[in-house]
Amino acid sequence: MTPQPPPKKLTVFILNLDKGQMYEDFFDGIYSDLIASLDAKYHIQRARSLSGAQRHLNEHQPIAILLPDPAVTLEQNSAVLGQVTKYVQAGGFAIFFGSFSSFITPPAMDKFWERSWGLDWKFGNYHRTDVYLNREVDRSVPQLPMSSLPTRYSQKAVFLAHVASDDSVYRPSSDSVTQSRVFTPEPANQNEVAVAFTKVGEGWLGYIGDVNNEQGSQAVIHSMLELAAKHSEGK
Repeated sequence: MTPQPPPKKLTVFILNLDKGQMYEDFFDGIYSDLIASLDAKYHIQRARSLSGAQRHLNEHQPIAILLPDPAVTLEQNSAVLGQVTKYVQAGGFAIFFGSFSSFITPPAMDKFWERSWGLDWKFGNYHRTDVYLNREVDRSVPQLPMSSLPTRYSQKAVFLAHVASDDSVYRPSSDSVTQSRVFTPEPANQNEVAVAFTKVGEGWLGYIGDVNNEQGSQAVIHSMLELAAKHSEGK
């Protein structure tokens, strides 16, 4: 019997326009284990230049776009941002994570969510605390795989305010307090969100505020990509 070829990997596009920025090479240095785990499961395409990003988005249809830094929010990259928003509106998936939350100012983030995505999300607190999986998200994202997601984990993150409950994947509970070696613990704001996932047009937008590449956050990325893969099969 002739052996069957392995199934073709689905394409995930990493949009990483970090050249010349203060966060250049951060993604490779901090997230090497995540990159390896993604490469084992998906066909990874990556662009680190504006022209390369535009060419890829014109010629290919990945199941998801990963954006590990805030370069797409810069004025010189507005053309490719337009391609990303169009892709999501038409049914694609975009996930902001990694250094995105670390290297964007609060006003720039607030403006980005509102002007590019029509969202009222706001830059919230920056601290470490325990966050808990919100089972209510099942109502808005019934296919989001949760079996591999931790019920609770600690992350240092830029939290978001003004996120709808159904779009809040991980948030603090009444038991959560800020975790610091310097400052006295205080109750964490239960109205702020560390991981958000919302529908935009026909597609989905994800945000992970974690700045330290926690294993729980890696599981979130894989879960969102699993949903993206299922979504692509239905097209």
